[in-house]
Amino acid sequence: MRKRPLGWLLVAVTVLAGESGAGPLQHRVWVLDSALGAPEVAELRRVGVDGAVVPVGSVEVAPGSARLTVGKLPELDSLQGVSVVPLLWASGRGDAAGDAEAFLQQFSVVARNFTRGGVVFAVREPWPGLPRFAAAVAKRLGAPVEVVMAATALAQLGNAAVWEGAVVTAVAFGNPEALGFPASTIHDDLQALEAIEDLDLPFRVALVVQPVARPAAGTSGESVAALAKGTVADYRPTQRGDGFLLREPLPWGGTLLPRGASIEVSVVDSARYHRDLGLVLRPVRNRLLGWDTVGVPPHAPALGMSLEALVDYLLGNPPQPAPAIAVEWPTPLRLRVAVANESPHSSAAATGGNWIELAFPGGVVADVELGEFRGLEYGQVVGGQFRKAPSGEASALRLFVNFFAPMGQVGAAEVRFIQRPRELSGRWGARLSDGSTVSGGVQPLPLPGRR
Repeated sequence: MRKRPLGWLLVAVTVLAGESGAGPLQHRVWVLDSALGAPEVAELRRVGVDGAVVPVGSVEVAPGSARLTVGKLPELDSLQGVSVVPLLWASGRGDAAGDAEAFLQQFSVVARNFTRGGVVFAVREPWPGLPRFAAAVAKRLGAPVEVVMAATALAQLGNAAVWEGAVVTAVAFGNPEALGFPASTIHDDLQALEAIEDLDLPFRVALVVQPVARPAAGTSGESVAALAKGTVADYRPTQRGDGFLLREPLPWGGTLLPRGASIEVSVVDSARYHRDLGLVLRPVRNRLLGWDTVGVPPHAPALGMSLEALVDYLLGNPPQPAPAIAVEWPTPLRLRVAVANESPHSSAAATGGNWIELAFPGGVVADVELGEFRGLEYGQVVGGQFRKAPSGEASALRLFVNFFAPMGQVGAAEVRFIQRPRELSGRWGARLSDGSTVSGGVQPLPLPGRR
C-alpha cells in the first residue's frame, strides 16, 4: 500500500511559521454564511488567522458610472482583533471603467463601518475595463483595493502595470464553482499561478472550501457521514465528486428526499485542503502575500471540512482519520468488532479503500454478520501483506466501510469461529480525498477471557 507522505508536516510548518518568499503570510477567512461568534474568532486567531473578508453587496460598473447595491451589513463586534475588509461582487462589460469618484461617494456608507480602509472586488466574469476601474478606485481611495477572480482569467489579463495600485487574488483549487467562479483543473491552476508569478506583482490565492451539492444542502447538519452511514445509500464515484443513491428516505436541504433519489456532492475536506494549500505554498512563491480560506466551515457535522477539523489541521495535526478498533467476546467463539474514528478528519468516500483488518492465526471462521460494515474479504497476511484466500483457508479478513466519518463509529460486526484463534490483531487503512492512502500499524487485540 502506498503510504501517505509526511508532506502535511512541511505545509503545517510553513503555515505556522507564516513565511513566504515575500515575508510574513497573512491567512484570512471569508465570512459568507453568518456572523462568527467570539469563541470561533478566538479559535481562528489562535491558529494564525489574522484577517476576515465580509461580503456587503455588489457594484455594477458601466461607462461613466458605477451602481452600488448594499445588502444587510454584518455584525462586526465579534471580529475584533482581526483585520476586516468589505467585499463587493463586481460586474461589468467591455471597456466599462465606471466612475471611481461617484462609486466612492456611495461606498462611504459602507466604509464607515470598517476601521480598516480598503475594499475587495470579487469578479466572476472579468471584463477589459476592470483593471482601470480598480486602479482609479485605489488612487482616489488611498487604501488597498483588491480584485479577486479565477486564476486562469487573471493570468490572461496583462502585466503588473495594468493593476497599478491594486492587489490581485487568484481563485485556485478548492471548489470555485460553489461561488460561481469557473471550474478548473489542478493542472490549469498551477500553470496560471506560474504565469501570475511571471507578472511580478504581489498576489494572494483564495481556496474556496464551500461544498457543492445537488440537490442543494441546507444548514441542518447535512454531511457525507449521513449519506454513507449503514444502508442509507449506495455509493458511487462521479466525475467531480461523490454520488449517493438513497435506499431509504433522508432529510436533505429542508425536505425529505424519497428512496431512489440521487445526491451528488463535491466537498473540500481537510486532506483536500492540505493538498491544495501545499500547491499554493510549495514551491516558495516570492510575490505571495498570503491565502484566503473562502467560507468559514461550520461546526461538525459538516458537508466537508468542519471548523474543528480546520483548527486541528492548522495546529499542525495530520489531516487524516484515526480509526480505533474495539473487540469483545460474548462467548469464546463469537467475536464482535467495531471501529471509531477518534479524529475530526475523515477519509474519502470509497468503495474499497476504507477497511479494518483482523488477523487470527489458528482460527477457523464459520460466518460473519456485517453489522454496519459494507463488505468483507477473506484472506491471509503474508509478509505483512493481505492476500485474498478462500474462507476455509483464511487466517484474516477485511471489513469495508464506505467512509470513516469524523468522530464517527461503525457498529459491530460479528465473527463466529468454529475454532478459536491462537492470537488476534488488527489494523486499518483509509483512502483520502487527495488520492493518497494511509494505514495504521498492527494492533494486538484481546482473546476470550483476556484483557
